Amino acid sequence: MGRVHLWNLIGAALIVPCKSGVIYTNQTNGTACNHPECEGIIIPINNARTEAGSASALEIQLCALFDGTWDCLDELKADAIDSVLKNFEVTQGILVNRAQVKVSTESWVHVNALEHSNSCYSGFGNIQGILTWMNSD
Repeated sequence: MGRVHLWNLIGAALIVPCKSGVIYTNQTNGTACNHPECEGIIIPINNARTEAGSASALEIQLCALFDGTWDCLDELKADAIDSVLKNFEVTQGILVNRAQVKVSTESWVHVNALEHSNSCYSGFGNIQGILTWMNSD
């Protein structure tokens, strides 16, 4: 099986678990440098309203939530992630999967994505996937 390393990912991405023959992995959990994996397909989620690296970019806002704290998510951190996601049209249908908060970490968050008219994908319906972005450390 092929592996795609997302270490240099710009923006955020949604990994949709499925049999694809491709495994995606990213460096996550801050300085712990975990490398979780998921077989599936990837949907890039870019914030077209800002330039990459801008303080208002999606991935920068997500990174800021993990200012030196990279342990498993808790409900407060999940609420904060949901709040950031609501600020961007393309991610308004994405919410932290509360049943999987404890197995989510910085840069590897289990989510429920509800397809809507402003989604950057179509034809998938509702997705249980993984939201990932560059490691925040």
